[in-house]
Amino acid sequence: MKHTKKILAVLSAAAIAASISAPAFAANTPREAIEEIPPVIETLQIGDDIYLLNVELLRDNISCIMMETETRAGERTTTHGDPYQTSQKIFNYRYSDGNGNQISTAYVTTYGVFSQVGGTSEMTDVSVTFSGSQENSFDATVNLHENTAMIRIYYEDALLATYHYKIATNGTIGYA
Repeated sequence: MKHTKKILAVLSAAAIAASISAPAFAANTPREAIEEIPPVIETLQIGDDIYLLNVELLRDNISCIMMETETRAGERTTTHGDPYQTSQKIFNYRYSDGNGNQISTAYVTTYGVFSQVGGTSEMTDVSVTFSGSQENSFDATVNLHENTAMIRIYYEDALLATYHYKIATNGTIGYA
């Protein structure tokens, strides 16, 4: 019985120490890692009975409404006996200021190739264009890696949002 009490006391002390140290490590999270945390997606009420879904609340009271189109399969090509197809999908992000005024829309077009026979897929290109009253205040960077792509949207030279995309081996392009 004495040994059981000692073992429980040691296990309890270890559990308490572990729970206390976790917030301490979180407090030392570098700024770069914090910027990669995805923003909260909420529903906003914009009228008595009107609600917007897929609204992303970003920094400086800027909000974003996300819209996407269907994935479109393109032409077939054959490489070394393995049939490849192209795929494309468009994502639109409408940015508004704190007063609800639309300031810009980002049009993100993703391109990829895939082979269901070979079980492979690759993101080949991403294009980003902006339109709207403050389109010149927006910029984007694109990083491609195998079957994924990442874009970073900047507003007035500060990171506003990061989006990750992935192409599946059946050609479907979506969020990663």
